[in-house]
Amino acid sequence: MAAKKLRMLFCSNGTNTYDPLFRDRFAQEFEFYLATFLRPNEIFPAHGEVIQLADFGKPLRHRKINNLRIAVATLWRALQVRRCIDRMNPQIIVGSWVTSFGLYVKLSNRRPFILFAYGSDIVVDPHRSPLHRAVSIQVVKSADLVLVDSEIQRRALLSLGCSPERIISFAWFDEQPLRRVNSDRALRDKLGWDGKRIVVCVRKHEPIYSVDTIIRAIPIVVKEAPNVRFLIFGSGTQTPQLMRLAGELKIESFVHFAGNVPRSQLLGYMKDCDIYASSSITDGTSSSLLEAMSLGVPVVVSSIDANTEWITDGVNGLMFPVYDVDLLAKEIIQLEKDPARREQLRIEASQVIDRRVNWRDSSRRLIDRMKMLT
Repeated sequence: MAAKKLRMLFCSNGTNTYDPLFRDRFAQEFEFYLATFLRPNEIFPAHGEVIQLADFGKPLRHRKINNLRIAVATLWRALQVRRCIDRMNPQIIVGSWVTSFGLYVKLSNRRPFILFAYGSDIVVDPHRSPLHRAVSIQVVKSADLVLVDSEIQRRALLSLGCSPERIISFAWFDEQPLRRVNSDRALRDKLGWDGKRIVVCVRKHEPIYSVDTIIRAIPIVVKEAPNVRFLIFGSGTQTPQLMRLAGELKIESFVHFAGNVPRSQLLGYMKDCDIYASSSITDGTSSSLLEAMSLGVPVVVSSIDANTEWITDGVNGLMFPVYDVDLLAKEIIQLEKDPARREQLRIEASQVIDRRVNWRDSSRRLIDRMKMLT
């Protein structure tokens, strides 16, 4: 008779791009439940049962009143998570994002508590205020195991007082499915961009990703390389601003805002592109960067610490300082005009993925560590 699976309660919004990856993997090993405050149709589809928790109110326009609502909602959410934990009685509890579900699980005082730290929740949030730092320290110290995906995040955890032996780090990325992705020309053909050199960006339209840096580089690029086009996927609070900026710069015919598309479709579109660009100002290990490297798309990325863990400038990609529109444009022009250089970067990047990424082994190590805590 097969051994009964341990029950896992995975507390997360369910909207992070990494959620389906972990949910599908954990559903193979555990009796898996996702606890979220969103409706099932609002989250990424994946394996495992979804438990919808009752939320507290919606954002209000008045700042001070909304801050009070947030404070009350935090206590309310923590109470709902605790009630769910008491009802489900899981053997393993995961809290995603330090200052949200990580905090809610910490306040439940139930163990073992596995904390997933995503990046800005430990690199940026602790510096927002003394309160944010105090909360981050308490949550990090209370976790039995903390998962991160980059060295910069590991260092951030140590600065918050996390014990090194409680940290596990690897790339949250499954390289195997990307080996089977085929190039999809459908969007290129629809846009009439046959024969054009396409630069693709797939970051969220939020301040920390500085997508406007890429938009501002477009006029410089197309002045010297009029054959280049820019494909901007994703959405966010800055989407209207980015589209207005494109209009002000009079580059609408050189850029297309494609919005959100299913990941399976997005990967095919990415593989059909010629250059991947990311101008983020802070990050952990970027899954879209690893996707581009795996798909054989040469990369041009900002020279932040998380990117330098994967990219050696001039060897397997090109790098530019944060906000440096001119150098970003120069490097895109350089790659557009030099197919041999694009091929060299493509090959070197693919080899880095082959050497350093193994989702099957890494996730197995994480699962074994989790089970040791029960």
